[in-house]
Amino acid sequence: MISKIKKGTGIEGLISYNMDGDERVMIGGNMAGRTPRELSKEAGQFRKLRPSLDRAVAHVVLSAAPEDPYIDSETWCQIAAIVLQDLGLQVCPHVIFRHTDTDHQHIHIACLRIGPDGKTVRDSNDRYKIERSLARIEQQYGLRQVNLKKSARPRSPTSRTQRRQPCQATSPYPSTPRRKECNPPKHQNHHPLWQRSCRSR
Repeated sequence: MISKIKKGTGIEGLISYNMDGDERVMIGGNMAGRTPRELSKEAGQFRKLRPSLDRAVAHVVLSAAPEDPYIDSETWCQIAAIVLQDLGLQVCPHVIFRHTDTDHQHIHIACLRIGPDGKTVRDSNDRYKIERSLARIEQQYGLRQVNLKKSARPRSPTSRTQRRQPCQATSPYPSTPRRKECNPPKHQNHHPLWQRSCRSR
């Protein structure tokens, strides 16, 4: 399963695109509207809570691999809920659309980044979060793992952390104490007693 995520300022055009035609159907979400006009009006009420927010709309596309089994609408909604949860957008206004006008199975999620309390959900590292989320979804639903990148894989114990550990190996040879250097004070370099002491060592 692969994903795409984009950020924008308006949601009306996004909703109209995802409801244009019989092969583009709304299958889930937490908004009360059922038409593009109703959904846009409802989203506008939330936009008033953060009128100066740039990129207030998140557009997420989730696509299954060609060899994956058929995914019904209920399962797609479950997958979308997991992704939204991992992005911190589960309580934000969102709508889920399923498209059947192409050969590959996929859905679109239109979501505002504004919660019911008026707070903005941060979008930092969202691509990394989606990768981790999809890796878990692929295992849970028995889908082909096509999204396993380094950021989505669990860290191996033989990684950088292990390489940083100090070497515990000991030498098989006994250590030999270093000979103490004879460094007399400058004012005693030419003193006969000091020279005799150095020669005796």
